[in-house]
Formats: sequence, C-alpha cells, structure tokens
Amino acid sequence: MSGSIFSEIPHRQTYRVCSVPTRSGTNPYIELSNRNLTDLGVAFTKDCKSIDDVSLACSPDVLLHLHWPHRLYSKNSSEGNLVTSEKFLSLLGHAQEVGTKVVWTMHNLWPHESLKSELELRLRKELATRSSAIIVHGKFAAEQAIRLFQAPADRIHVVSHPDISADYGPMVEQKVARKALGLVGEDLVLVMFGQLRRYKGFDKAIEAFKLAPNKNWRLLIVGEPVDPEFADELTRSAIDDARVNIRLGALSTSELTIALSAADYSLHCYSEILASGAIALAQALGLRLIAPRIGCLPEQITPGQALFYKPDHIRDLIATLQQAEHERDERRVEWPRICLTGYQFAVRLKSIYETVMSPKAWEQ
Repeated sequence: MSGSIFSEIPHRQTYRVCSVPTRSGTNPYIELSNRNLTDLGVAFTKDCKSIDDVSLACSPDVLLHLHWPHRLYSKNSSEGNLVTSEKFLSLLGHAQEVGTKVVWTMHNLWPHESLKSELELRLRKELATRSSAIIVHGKFAAEQAIRLFQAPADRIHVVSHPDISADYGPMVEQKVARKALGLVGEDLVLVMFGQLRRYKGFDKAIEAFKLAPNKNWRLLIVGEPVDPEFADELTRSAIDDARVNIRLGALSTSELTIALSAADYSLHCYSEILASGAIALAQALGLRLIAPRIGCLPEQITPGQALFYKPDHIRDLIATLQQAEHERDERRVEWPRICLTGYQFAVRLKSIYETVMSPKAWEQ
C-alpha cells in the first residue's frame, strides 16, 4: 500500500472535484467532508446525479470522487441494471480518455441489501483497476479490495473513518433524556438508530430480546423507514414485547441526541459491514457500543469502548447484552479519540487529491 501522503507533492490548484453523491441520506459523512474540503480551498463541480451528468462533467481538470458508485447504475430490474452497468463501464472509459482522474472511497465491499452478482464483481474490479486512488477505512478493507477486486496495493490509502458528530450534541443528562422519552431510570437501555434498513440487523436485536428473560432491558429503535414493508415487519415482531420501543420517522439532530443520551449502549447487529457511520457517531458522543466482530469495526472502535460478539450468533449476542448490564457503570467515561476529526480527515483527502492531480501523476 502507498506510503505517507504527507510527503511533499506538486500542487495543482486548478482542479475541481465531482463528488458522487454529494449527500448520503441521514449520514452526514459526505456533507461534512465536502464542507471541510471547501474550507481548505477545494472547489466542486455542480451536483451530478446520473451517469450522463458525470459524463458531461468529465474533463482533465476534474477529479471524479465516487463514494457509493452503485447509486449511478442500480435499478429495480435485472434488465435495467445490465443497461446502466454497461453505461457505467463506458463512463469509466470516457473518464480515462478525457483525462479525468478517479478516486473511489470503498465504503462497502458490496452494495447493502444486494446480491453479490458476477456483474457487480465485474464493475468493482473495473473500478478498482481504473481508479487512481482507492480510499478505505481500515486495513481489513484494504486486504479485501486486493483479494476480491484485484485493486493495486500501491493505490490504496487507509484513512480512519472521520468523526461525524459536528452537528450533534452536546449530550444531555441521562435521566433527563429518559424522562423525555418515557423510559424508566434504572433500566438497561440499548439504542439502535438511523435509517431502518435490513442490513443493520434490527430484526436480530428484536429476536435476541424475545429469547432473553431480562425484564429490565429496553430496546429503543429510532429512525426513518426506507422500506415500509420492513418497518411493518419490525413493528409486528415487537408488538408483544413491551421492552421494545420502535419510533418511526426522520429525527432532527437534537431528537437523535436525546435518544442517544438516554441509552447505556449503542447496539449494532450488522451481518456484513466494513466501517460504520452510526458507530462513528455513537463513539464520538461517548457511548459504549455493542457490535459484531466483523470488517473494520475492531480497527474503528476505541479499545475498550465496545463489547464484541460473534456475528449472526443470537446466543452470543444475548450473553454480550448480559455482560453489558454488569458493566453499565462504565458507560460515561471519557474515551480517547482514535478517529480523525472532520478537519483532519479533509486534510488527508485533499492530500490524496493533490497526489492524484499532480503533474507527476499525469505522466503515468
């Protein structure tokens, strides 16, 4: 993998960045990163929401930064996917022809809630080959990019997931938050938050609660349903368990801060993940975490701040919840910061951009 990106590099000040996408739903990752990059003097093109938009934006002075590339080509039918996937491959070829450099942040190995198809593998291998830089949020992700997609090791940059809590907080007193939410003061409260999507494992948490006898446990699920059918499934599965409190709907930053303040732990039940924005937010706000030992999570989380369990192992999850109850008094300690601040992260990104856009890189 590449060496230090802080070595002296020639500066090419005239480039602009085409960020795809420019927003990431309820996750403020891209908005915060681009805001900090703007403060550092990085210029951006207008929003590009389609393959055609990106194609028109391509030029030698544009750097194309792809975050979730599947948003450009994923459709609701296999026929639609095939057509747009070929257009995406053509886009990569066009970018190379006109001199547009590509940077790919590999947030996930595969798009969430999708099949690992041969077509998707082909697209990711092609993207890895044509990218001038590949950004990942952990060594595990770097190893997988090389193994699965034949990514060139010397183009991979391991950059820690940034702190995305700038627009949240401060946390409020726990008893005040619990009173606002109607929660009993001495119960063990676990919070799951964010968009209600299947890959996050909300259903696994509810299943664990059904099998656990602990009457003083409370599971607070808050977030906006993306799939109404899945939201109905969750609601029905929890209807007979008063310990599970599901609150559907988009939350303001202050409302989410109250929900997090009320909790003893932030619970995460992914089956597959690399790094997690929800975990980055919870740990930055000082919550202890319960998470599966998968992907980059052991690298991302401050040592001691999380209790890990075996992924997709309900009994081990229950045992970990019981351990959490015994250790709950440690929930409000000050954890050392291991993630980058938003500003530090933007500095790293800008350095990668300038390496890619340097005259030396253009000769390659």
